[in-house]
Amino acid sequence: MSDLISISCPSCGGHLKRDPKTTVYTCDYCGQQHRLRNENIEEFGRCPVCHRNDRVEKVSAIFYKKEALSERLAPPIHPKEILKYNPVPKPTFPPLERSRKIISKQTNWAYVCFFIGIIFSPLLLASTMLLISNETDFMLIVNILIGLSPWIGFFILRKKGMVEDRRLNIEKEDKENGIWNSKKAELDKNWNLYLGDYKATYDKKFSSLLTSYSKVMEKYDKTYYCHRDDCVFIAGEDKYVSSAKFRDFLLEI
Repeated sequence: MSDLISISCPSCGGHLKRDPKTTVYTCDYCGQQHRLRNENIEEFGRCPVCHRNDRVEKVSAIFYKKEALSERLAPPIHPKEILKYNPVPKPTFPPLERSRKIISKQTNWAYVCFFIGIIFSPLLLASTMLLISNETDFMLIVNILIGLSPWIGFFILRKKGMVEDRRLNIEKEDKENGIWNSKKAELDKNWNLYLGDYKATYDKKFSSLLTSYSKVMEKYDKTYYCHRDDCVFIAGEDKYVSSAKFRDFLLEI
């Protein structure tokens, strides 16, 4: 088959000869040149190898048909599928653990008085009975006062100790809460800094990939495939490659 297409000149009826790679026709007889109307030009689908478009198809159409060539002529993968947003999980901060409660000196001394009172109570009772039988009133009163003094001390010190215990433990809890909150705030600060850096790095990489992806997709939408010659090409360009090199072809931006 000849590479030239012959048609008649509309001016003189002579033969018009045209190379398939041009849209200008020249008459061999009268020398006039003619150009086809844009709507009649089919260069967009012509294969650069066989110069025909009867077996040419857009690669995107082939892909969506899900046929044998679909996988080979598939579009590039979207950056969202390549670059996953996956920061490390936020560290778990341990809950606040309370230490043992503080016991004031007053409370300790109250317990001392309590145990003294327990130990000396039988002696107090025995001596009191003896003094009653001997009818020694003064010594009886002195004995009772001495015996009751540990219990009196216990109740006085215990009451003061409860107030002091409460004050000391409130101060201790406030200090522990302050330390715990400070450590938690430091962890949150470091986490937010990491998350900000991670997101900034991710956005930068994603933006770069998305820009490249958009350019490749723009080229992909312009690419045709010729089933006759197993080649891919862009309409109006002479360059073509086999379908096996389709990926490399797309990345040549």
